[in-house]
Amino acid sequence: MQRLLVSRSASVESHHPVGTGVVEKVLSIPGAKEILLTIDSRSLDTNVPGVSITLYRKPNQTEPIDGGHFASVPDVPIRVQGDSVVIAYDAGYSGSAWGFKCDAKAFVEEITVELPWFLDLTNRLV
Repeated sequence: MQRLLVSRSASVESHHPVGTGVVEKVLSIPGAKEILLTIDSRSLDTNVPGVSITLYRKPNQTEPIDGGHFASVPDVPIRVQGDSVVIAYDAGYSGSAWGFKCDAKAFVEEITVELPWFLDLTNRLV
């Protein structure tokens, strides 16, 4: 038995464009202890007033993550503890926001079991 750290990625995005109001999506990488989240630069256009992203631990905008409110794209990936994050995108008031896209990367521990060579050969022949 061997433990390996494997890189995993996931993405989530809204429709493009979006109207006014809040769009909420869940991004998950099962088994991750920490997610590195990157916000697409088109998501927080400074020319569209009121656009923002807020990160939450749970749906329905509950349990906000400390330091997880953004009105501009951060220079570095956002570190989120756990294997999922809820992204709430506020499209502002103009009705012409592009929407949002977020990409995530994480390392997940996987366990591999090596079969004896004879058993492995037998399984391939069946």
